[in-house]
Amino acid sequence: MLFCSAQFKSYWENPGNNLFFAEKLIAKAAQRGADLIAFSEQFLTGWNPVPDLNIEDISGLTISALKKAARENCITVISGFREKNEKGLPYNSVVVIDSYGMIKGVYRKIHLFSPLHEDEYYTRGDSLLIFEIKGVRIGLAICYDLRFAELFLAYEKRGVDLVIIPASWPEERILHWKILIQSRSVDFGLYVAGVNALGETPYGKYNGNSMIVTPDGTVISDAQENETLIFKQIEPKISGGTWQMEVSFHDRREDLYPVL
Repeated sequence: MLFCSAQFKSYWENPGNNLFFAEKLIAKAAQRGADLIAFSEQFLTGWNPVPDLNIEDISGLTISALKKAARENCITVISGFREKNEKGLPYNSVVVIDSYGMIKGVYRKIHLFSPLHEDEYYTRGDSLLIFEIKGVRIGLAICYDLRFAELFLAYEKRGVDLVIIPASWPEERILHWKILIQSRSVDFGLYVAGVNALGETPYGKYNGNSMIVTPDGTVISDAQENETLIFKQIEPKISGGTWQMEVSFHDRREDLYPVL
């Protein structure tokens, strides 16, 4: 499966402009033969922990436009957005739109970033999302989820090959971003792709560094601080993952700490 990560500067709270550029990037990725293109967290608006604008459901104008772009270019699109919740506060969500323009699933951010009060203005998600393209099993996480190893263990136990993490990870903590992506890869024998925001918003400065890491922790692609598309071929993992991961799982003391 040819994976494409899209790193570009969003216009703050301007989904029309961002959608215009996203459609061009989707077409360009498809022309290069990509099976899937992933954008950063809430990329059509910029991440906002206190949302009061641009909240929509999966039948809204923005998602409908992305469905059309996915179908016309025959490519799967992963898009972050603020999802309307009829029962309460909105979700910080990522939608998966397949190459036929159909909704394949929605992942809702499980761990909300309390230091900026995201937990007071959004509803927590309560389920994983796994889908498959060309034999590659893919799971999703969003930004702050990266700090919670248990989520990645849950994906590993369900046979996931690749975890994609759309994010708005700030410049001042970018070292943590890099370390954690490699750590999740090594700990659980997963491909991990972090797709980070670029630019500046009222809530922070974002310097990209979108990365793709192999199951042994090797960085095979790093966008650094550039507006760019990065492409990498992802293959299904060899059963059992890396030797180190197999050994560490065998040596776990599940009598002392529970596992998922």
